[in-house]
Amino acid sequence: MRFNLDGLDVFFPYDYIYREQYDYMLELKRALDDKGHVLLEMPTGTGKTVCLISLITSYQFQHKQTGKLIYCTRTVPEMTKCMEEIKKVIAYRASCIGPEGDNVLALCLSSRRNMCVHDRVMEEGDRDTVDTECRKMTASWVRNRALNRRGPQQHIRLEVERDPAEQAAEDDAHHELCEYYENYFSDGSHAEIPRGIYSLDDLRTFGKEKRWCPYFMTRHLIHHASILVYNYQYMLDPKVANIVSKELEAESIVVFDEAHNIDNVCIEALSVTLDRRMMDAAQRSIGVLSGHVSKLKAQNDDRLRREAQELVRGLAQQRPTGGGAASSSSGGAASAATVAAAGPGQRGDASSAQARLTAAADAWLSNPVLSRDLLDEAVPGSIRKAEHFLSFMRQVVQYLRSLLNADAPAVAAAAAASASHPPPPGNRFNGLGGAPPADEGNVYEKTPTSFLHQLQQETGLDRKSLKFTYLRLNLLLRTLEMTSLEDFAALSSVCNFATLVATYLDGFAIVFERLGRAQHAHLLAEPLLQLVCLDASIAIAPVFERFRSVVITSGTLSPIDLYPRLLNFRPVVKRSLPMSTFRSCLLPLVVSRGSDQTTLSSSFTQRQDDNVIRNYGQLLLSIVRSVPDGVCGFFTSYSYMEHVIQRWNDMGLLTQILAHKLIYLETKDVVETTFALDNFRRANDCGRGAVFLSIARGKVAEGIDFDRHYGRCVVLFGIPYQYTLSQTLRARLRYLRDRYQIRDHDFLTFDALRQAAQCVGRVLRSKTDYGIVVLADARYGKADKRSRLPLWVQQFLLEHLVHLSADVAVDKLRGFLKDMGQDIETAALRSILLSAHEVKRLQTQAALAPPLQPLQPLPLGDDDLVAAGLAVKSEAPAAAPRAQPAANEDDERLYDAEGDAVLAEMARQSAQPSQAAARSKPPRSDSDDDSDDDAEARRRAKRPRSPRRAERAQRARARALPPSAWQTLVNVYRTTLFAGGDDRDAAAGAVLRSAFERVCAARGLPPLPAAASASAAPPTAPLPLPLFSPAAHLPQRIADASFAAFHRQLARPPVHNP
Repeated sequence: MRFNLDGLDVFFPYDYIYREQYDYMLELKRALDDKGHVLLEMPTGTGKTVCLISLITSYQFQHKQTGKLIYCTRTVPEMTKCMEEIKKVIAYRASCIGPEGDNVLALCLSSRRNMCVHDRVMEEGDRDTVDTECRKMTASWVRNRALNRRGPQQHIRLEVERDPAEQAAEDDAHHELCEYYENYFSDGSHAEIPRGIYSLDDLRTFGKEKRWCPYFMTRHLIHHASILVYNYQYMLDPKVANIVSKELEAESIVVFDEAHNIDNVCIEALSVTLDRRMMDAAQRSIGVLSGHVSKLKAQNDDRLRREAQELVRGLAQQRPTGGGAASSSSGGAASAATVAAAGPGQRGDASSAQARLTAAADAWLSNPVLSRDLLDEAVPGSIRKAEHFLSFMRQVVQYLRSLLNADAPAVAAAAAASASHPPPPGNRFNGLGGAPPADEGNVYEKTPTSFLHQLQQETGLDRKSLKFTYLRLNLLLRTLEMTSLEDFAALSSVCNFATLVATYLDGFAIVFERLGRAQHAHLLAEPLLQLVCLDASIAIAPVFERFRSVVITSGTLSPIDLYPRLLNFRPVVKRSLPMSTFRSCLLPLVVSRGSDQTTLSSSFTQRQDDNVIRNYGQLLLSIVRSVPDGVCGFFTSYSYMEHVIQRWNDMGLLTQILAHKLIYLETKDVVETTFALDNFRRANDCGRGAVFLSIARGKVAEGIDFDRHYGRCVVLFGIPYQYTLSQTLRARLRYLRDRYQIRDHDFLTFDALRQAAQCVGRVLRSKTDYGIVVLADARYGKADKRSRLPLWVQQFLLEHLVHLSADVAVDKLRGFLKDMGQDIETAALRSILLSAHEVKRLQTQAALAPPLQPLQPLPLGDDDLVAAGLAVKSEAPAAAPRAQPAANEDDERLYDAEGDAVLAEMARQSAQPSQAAARSKPPRSDSDDDSDDDAEARRRAKRPRSPRRAERAQRARARALPPSAWQTLVNVYRTTLFAGGDDRDAAAGAVLRSAFERVCAARGLPPLPAAASASAAPPTAPLPLPLFSPAAHLPQRIADASFAAFHRQLARPPVHNP
């Protein structure tokens, strides 16, 4: 389908499009026009990937100045799926406009292990081993020694004099070179790379045909590609991004797909964990490096002297570069020389291309945090010489080892001593050096400022030198020509720890756990020293600042309002889309009670209860008796799953389940889980049926689809909350509360529900698919849990499906399966599909809609919202409007002139209520007195307020409500009322208009102006909020309050004013 979308010629490779796909691309296009960031939630299984690729590639084709499409995924299968969709889109565009539409170079970039074609290296399964074997054959000094031995050739660098015995041993060990790398090194700068879409398999096939290395070829060509697909780490982890992605043009469009856990990815990229084994390994590494340095000094090798002289001029002189500048996306073929060019349109020579390829082969992980200004400075003298640097690191390792070896009293004493001597300013937590000891002295927490203060007092090591340790180690390893990086991984982690803790005084915490984790099941837990990143925005901030548009999208972003606060950015578009369906293809059931009426919950107080565990087992047994094919169960943790399965076995429930279906488990071993998944699919393919028991936060829940008969039912045994006694989680909660005013309960519930939504999304992967979701925990029935589920789940989760017993739930799922077993009617499926003609009609209706004009912010506050009858306490007396500060750019909306007039009149009447309005005030009903909102208000009024809480409440009242709160309510009315072609939107608009009319009548305000499309009769019962909330971008608290007020107003008889 080729259609016009708001002036953009879009090439969509399918004959029909869903309504949510159309809305998704429309919102994305508006964000690209505004050159802003996007936050979009789209239901799973509705073609999100093809929408992204179709819209952005069409935008690139029409706007030639647009940079690359950088598509970031989490896993290799997702990368493969993305490349398949790119092939479809580009092939369809070429069929529409000819060869010009096929002029695209799209590349995948992954690790050496996934791209290597060398026969011997491919036999190695470990990633670190593959990287080491590759460096042993491609490093410049290794190649020089091998070429010296083979004969006089062009070398990268002259070989220095060495001991004959040592030289012979090294030559025997490193004489093998990679023929694929050598061929590309000599031919790649002259040969042309045909344009096309290259997946990982395509790159490996092309590399074997040309006898070129696919990995280095891709590293060499990424700056010339118009589409680049790779893992999150290449963009978010500074150590990798500074090498691979640092020279990508700022006009590029970055997409983070399946980004519901992007805040956790950012935190993990900047967090470091150390233990005793790592300290021992780091100490050994320092000894090995000291030996190599002594040998070089004994041989009068001048490499160390040259390195020290260059470090005086700054580390910027030593940093390895990763590739050339961006080039144009036009042209018939990309050559390596073009990629090596100094700028767009310029062609570099073979020597510059080979130099860049050599730099890519010798590149080490970059320093994660050092700024350009700091890199231009001279390295501190304490670590400038190699022997001084190793002595410096030896002291750091010894100090960290002493912390890990300290017993509980010593740890508590250290924390108390640090707290009694406040460090210099810069501490995050109340200015104290260390948090009070927790968990009986087993855990304590320190801020970076406190840690550095204590480190300097005990060792005399300065903070500035610590900042350079990570990059200084990499430079030393390169100077010593070391290729086995895994041998120095522990020392690298220590240097990373030192660099981060010396750089960031805010947003990090050092957590010591005396009983951390065990290396193996049969070993005791060992102490852990963790540098924990608390602020996800630190890692992703350079991405937002650098690129014109960043798209964060997933099927499970709800509640979507929390992501801008967690990542500290302002999206120009933020929307959650519902699902268009021709039948109720999803049956969510909230099972609150077992067959014996026992309350089901995985809460800490009930998870060990045998009655709950037995009811969970009986529920699963009833499900496997009724549901054909595959059933998936998700537990909150590995330990809870192991305990429940053991108790099921003791109760004899496992034997009964095995009589109907086979049982497979997810384990912490990736190989075992892969085999279990393969056998699970085989059991379902042959008709035997199987149950797969997994973890809500595990690999299976994040990346494995149980579509069709593989997952007819998903059971969630509890709510997957994080371990709330974790000191690292407590530190993050405290930071979010202090910095971003995010309450602990809000974040914990948000995090648990997005994990639960991921499990729900495993069962539904297409419009013709169907499935059952059993939420086996009474807490899912609470409003604060249900409202945080995605809209495409809420629209199916009706009131009669909540708070069910196990028997009633089984009866409902049997009826659902009977209905879903009927043949799909073609006409029904066609009803949710939009053809090119229908898309054109939508565009025409949008063009004919009343023009939207910018509305000046009104000086309205909380009391004005109350006085209008649209807040929870709609009957409170009105107060005079307060002064409203200037609106932020993200608060400005476009609305019609009618809405402006209505708001102005409502504000005037609210500020000066008339006597008629007072007389027409309806009496308060008993239902209002018993409402949850009023009850909560009474509880808060009775609760004594601390001075700090009272101060926060006073500040909150002083802040006037953003103008978008009022304007959004009118936008709800206008968007739903004037939406064409959708009966549900029209019905929602009628309900909303009726609610506005009754509110105005109750307050004695003038009636709403007549609308052209308001002829639809209002329905007898209010429709669910999701029908009109998504189009209005309502904040959750405003939406909840407005919806509650609408319900109360609709329940009252209309009041006729004289």
